[in-house]
Amino acid sequence: LREWEASGKVEYVMVTNDGRERSMELLVHLRGIFARQLPKMPQEYIMRMVFDRRHRTLAALKDGRVVGGLCHRHFATQRFYEVVFLCVQRSVQENGFGGRLLSQLKVWAQREGVDNLLTYADDSAPKFFEKQGFTREITMPVAQYRDYIKTYTSSTLMQCYVHPSAPYLEEQSVLRKQQQYVLTVAQLFYAKSNATYLREHQGPIHDAVDVL
Repeated sequence: LREWEASGKVEYVMVTNDGRERSMELLVHLRGIFARQLPKMPQEYIMRMVFDRRHRTLAALKDGRVVGGLCHRHFATQRFYEVVFLCVQRSVQENGFGGRLLSQLKVWAQREGVDNLLTYADDSAPKFFEKQGFTREITMPVAQYRDYIKTYTSSTLMQCYVHPSAPYLEEQSVLRKQQQYVLTVAQLFYAKSNATYLREHQGPIHDAVDVL
């Protein structure tokens, strides 16, 4: 994938429903990819999200043809993106396009002052998102997102913190740092939960957990 990017075979384009012919052509192809890769999702819902002018889709193009996309909505006042769909054409899967689209989106987030990405991952997707720096432990205040994002059944809400200066296109080093962040958050969450349990059952305790 890196070689394809360096040679110009692969490029990434942010697409919105701005009425231009090229944009509409790309959105039609993106809708088709989402529909094929998400057969349980109602077709009219996919159509509505992709063409809704409040949503944007980051498209991956190989040799000028759409091979994947990431549809999202920017909540500027709340400083987060909601990732709605992330799909890659079956013929180019296993090449890293999914992770690369997320890395590209994080760069956009940095430019637009966005602190977090949120998504509802279906049952088969949490491990993929965890590899991309997402965590199941939501650290954002509930009031920041509760009345804004769409909720889905049989799915897990996940969050990814976007560091304002991290070089997200240098994937390996950044992913290691994000994975460490996820581990740290999980450890802190466990420590707090354990401390609460001990206080309730054994009375006050005084250790490092109290200052977390």
